[in-house]
Amino acid sequence: MDDTHRRLGPNISRVDARVRRFGPFGLMTDREHTDESAIAFVSNLVANVKAPPSAPEAIRNHLDALCELHRHGAFEYAFFAFVVTEAQLGLELTLGHLFLEHYPNGVPMVTPVGDVEDVASDTFDEVRRRLEAGYRLKGHPRFNGMLASLLDWGHQSGALAPWLERLWVRHGAAAGYYEVTRGEGTRVPETWATMSPDERGAWLEIEFRLIWERDVLKNEREFRNGLAHRTGPFVTSPIESARSINSLAEIVESLWDTPAPPESDSPPSKSDNA
Repeated sequence: MDDTHRRLGPNISRVDARVRRFGPFGLMTDREHTDESAIAFVSNLVANVKAPPSAPEAIRNHLDALCELHRHGAFEYAFFAFVVTEAQLGLELTLGHLFLEHYPNGVPMVTPVGDVEDVASDTFDEVRRRLEAGYRLKGHPRFNGMLASLLDWGHQSGALAPWLERLWVRHGAAAGYYEVTRGEGTRVPETWATMSPDERGAWLEIEFRLIWERDVLKNEREFRNGLAHRTGPFVTSPIESARSINSLAEIVESLWDTPAPPESDSPPSKSDNA
């Protein structure tokens, strides 16, 4: 009996039939798992998830809880949807801790009367209370403590740079190729056809990268908001459940323990051939 199965206790003993039909690439139409192999499959999807020790304890605990709930999904399929939602909410938890660590001597805030005060706090809730009381973050007057402003702050301050760099190394070349070849709706300069290869490369590395990073952050925000404020049923798969956990874990790892970036996924051909 798998360890996960034993930890769930005597009241949960039957694998959900839907889980038995999933393999590494999605639904399997020609076979299905046994109960034991289904439990192992679901568990193995998150086997490598581990936050670095330098990450805040609350974030490490959140990831641990998500992995445990994901494993329980082998027996209660609805847990997978809950995991996807909570993984997205974990992004805001992560950004809140990152924000506080960015200001080790206190968060510089402008009081309602215009004075600057370094607000020391162990939780982001205190920052939100100050904002609600009319304080403003020095240098970021539009910051309101919500997810959108946390993402904007992280981008502008460079706090999210390790994560965005990792994504750019992996996906930037393919994203650039798509942008210059997609035709209608492309955001390349009108002078693209007359630009030299060096000029095109500089535009992709500087201007397009900034556009792409903003798109990434916008997608994160909209996906989280869609899950957090949905009004109808939501069903997903063990594959998506594990993907959401691994995505959050990658953000945490890149921000608190940054190894060499992964290999790039190269585009079909050079972008300057468009």
